[in-house]
Amino acid sequence: MPFYTLTKILSAAVVASTLCAIPMANAQESADSVVTIAKEEGVKISNVDDWDFGSWAVHEISDRAVRLRDNTCVYSSTGSYSLTLSSQNGTNRLRLMSADGERIRYNVVVRYRDGSGLARQNINRTGTTINNMSGSLTLGCTGARNWNLRFIPIVNKRQFNRASPGIYQDVVTLLVTPE
Repeated sequence: MPFYTLTKILSAAVVASTLCAIPMANAQESADSVVTIAKEEGVKISNVDDWDFGSWAVHEISDRAVRLRDNTCVYSSTGSYSLTLSSQNGTNRLRLMSADGERIRYNVVVRYRDGSGLARQNINRTGTTINNMSGSLTLGCTGARNWNLRFIPIVNKRQFNRASPGIYQDVVTLLVTPE
């Protein structure tokens, strides 16, 4: 056998063995891909105003109390949340304090939505928590009634009348947590 023919046969054998090592395509094949996204829990409280009762003389308070209204909005990624109201001045009761250390107790009525509709709770102690509150699933609480949480701070007339003239203040922390 001539050298030239042997070389051709060996070359053809190398090409054939190389072709056999190349993976062949199937008529059909499938593969899986896992699709993942993580949604974090989150809350946002908005439209919170300062609770400024203004200036009053004793004889100007004809009702039993002075009260304000602060309509706010809570968004919760889970749809529900808890609220803890804490006072800078209160180790127990909510109280306004003067620079001289005199105190005027106050309370806060909280109106909110829960699973059964509109609910109400009176808070007069610091560190009070309300659970199972319904939050908005829309960030910014858009819509006709754009509040889902209302604070009504109240200073009782008798507490106010007993106090000396002066400026009384407190700082309230409103902590919302998704549930």
